[in-house]
Amino acid sequence: TINSIIYYNNIDIVSSIYSDDSLLSKVFDKFSEPSKYTEDDLLQLLTFIIELCGLAVNLPAPSHKGFYKALSKHGLYSIILAAIPSSSYDIRIKAVDLLSTVIQYNQPSNFRNSLVTHSLAKNNFYLSDSSIHNNSNNNNGISDGINNNNNNMNGSEQNENGVCARYLDAIVDRIIHEEDAGLVSQFSDVLKTLLEPETMKQIEKQTILSTFYEGAASKLLVPFESNFEPSQSSSSNLKRSPQDTSIFKCEVRGEICDLISYCIEQHGFICRGFILGNGIATKIIKPLVADKQLHSILGRIKLLRSMLSAKDETYNKCIVTNDLFENVIKLFLAKGNVNNLLNSTIIELFEYVRSENVKIVVKYIVERYYEKDLKGIEYVGTFKGLKALYDANREEGIGMGIGGGREEEKGGGIGGRRRIEEEEDDSYFFGEEEEEKKEKEEKRDRVEGVERKGEKRKREEEEEGGEEMEGEARKKSKF
Repeated sequence: TINSIIYYNNIDIVSSIYSDDSLLSKVFDKFSEPSKYTEDDLLQLLTFIIELCGLAVNLPAPSHKGFYKALSKHGLYSIILAAIPSSSYDIRIKAVDLLSTVIQYNQPSNFRNSLVTHSLAKNNFYLSDSSIHNNSNNNNGISDGINNNNNNMNGSEQNENGVCARYLDAIVDRIIHEEDAGLVSQFSDVLKTLLEPETMKQIEKQTILSTFYEGAASKLLVPFESNFEPSQSSSSNLKRSPQDTSIFKCEVRGEICDLISYCIEQHGFICRGFILGNGIATKIIKPLVADKQLHSILGRIKLLRSMLSAKDETYNKCIVTNDLFENVIKLFLAKGNVNNLLNSTIIELFEYVRSENVKIVVKYIVERYYEKDLKGIEYVGTFKGLKALYDANREEGIGMGIGGGREEEKGGGIGGRRRIEEEEDDSYFFGEEEEEKKEKEEKRDRVEGVERKGEKRKREEEEEGGEEMEGEARKKSKF
């Protein structure tokens, strides 16, 4: 059939191209001197690689791996890295398309492995400091991107952090400074894929996650500074009015809130250190109404919801200490009894606290806001339910604070189990030696032993009490 003919011809074409080392050398090496080529030539190179990668999806698995290995050898990842921060809007579109194509067809794990274990091609222009210096006066889009990318780090930092740090920095910079909201979303999706822990090998977790949180992640706070202004080059066709600029700023902030929420859900305690260490609660969530755009407000509420969903007492304590529900409740009351997306999102937030019985947050909301703000709201039963839950917790004597209780002080109970779970999270991301595993197993046995002894002691006391009551009853019956 025609489809079969096309299919096999495509395989033959791709196989012929990637197996011809001299041909790939001519294609890639000619861009070692970008001053001799126009922006259209560079766009054609990116377009050619995207189409070639699209055809390569039909290759058998061994050939598919060899295809990307051959392109990598000739500087594929160098070209992508150089094109991402380009001052040319068209080149950046091609760059994110190529990056998405490579990750999709080469599998995220293969791409991450390339960042971790392989250096960029030594003979490639994009890593050559002397070439950059010699072409510093060139106005070409990719050349500008190369200069911008290398100016972000000095030579020692480049050698120390390697390819992985440079990629993460370049992608985060584009999320912050990109001129087009569509590209912001695309770069954010690419970053989420790269940071997905379930498909990571152990060495990738150690390298990529540590590199991200120690470096590029802190840049995500820049758009939330009061003096932040979105980038807009003088040559760009995307001219914005002051009102459009304000809207775009909110869109960027909303996208970053969504990205941080993803990190909270996926990275556990590693992200917790970033959240608490950089004051995310006070810088992003607390000033909820700083932006008037719905996208940004919903993003901040989602971030708060992600902290609650983590079921981490440290996050819960942070929420209470920083009074993060204050502006949420103010915004909810200001909107009134209106059936819209914002009110529904806020009600769902309170409903989650009630349904999961997040005790310290239930106590905080009811004691601080129920009587003066929430008592009169009756068109939903969520707030009445919170008050009923609060009363039930008090009657049952359940601890309404963080920690406390004899068992937790001894290392048993909920607190002891939580500490062990956090240590297991640590081992999940960074691995551990056999001796450490053995120590943790022994510690868990001790914790469970404490719980079993407590239960046994309680049963014995109940049995003794029952025997005493039976004895007294027999004495009374004799009389």
